[in-house]
Amino acid sequence: MPLHAVEITLTRPVTPGELRRAAQAMALAPDADRTRLMTVARGKTARQALRRTRNRLQHLLPIDILATHYPDSTGSVLINIALPESVHAYLEDAARREGRSTEAHLTDAVHHALARAEHDRVRRLDAALDELLTWTTPHQLLAAAARTINQPTTHGAPGC
Repeated sequence: MPLHAVEITLTRPVTPGELRRAAQAMALAPDADRTRLMTVARGKTARQALRRTRNRLQHLLPIDILATHYPDSTGSVLINIALPESVHAYLEDAARREGRSTEAHLTDAVHHALARAEHDRVRRLDAALDELLTWTTPHQLLAAAARTINQPTTHGAPGC
C-alpha cells in the first residue's frame, strides 16, 4: 500500500506529553512552534491516508486540518476537516438543493472563496499603488520597490 505525506495543522501548540503519546500511534515530525506536524500514512488513496491519520490521532492531538503535503496530478491538495454536525448538515442540504455531492459543493465554495480573496488582494494592492502614485512618480515607485525587494531582510505578506 502506498505511503502519503500528510501535513497536520493543530488548533494550538501541542504539549511535549501530547506529542510523545501521539508519536506512539504514528511517526510525527513537529515544526519549531509545534503547531504543525508531518507524518506519512499508508492508504490506497490519499483520502484513505488522511482518514486513517485522523482516526489514529483525533483523540491524541488538537487537530484542525489534515492535508496532503504534495499536490496530486491535477495540482490539487486534498484536505480533511472535521466539521461540526450542524455545519455538515447545512452543507449537505445546500448540496442537495443544487443536485450535487457535498464534496463538489464544498470544493466549489472553497475555490470561489480563494478567487474572491485573490481578487480583493489585487484590488487592495491597486488602490495602494494609486495612492502612492498621487505623491510620487512611477520611476520613483519602481526604484523604491527594487530597493525594498533587494534588501536582505524578508518583506511582504505571509507566504510571499
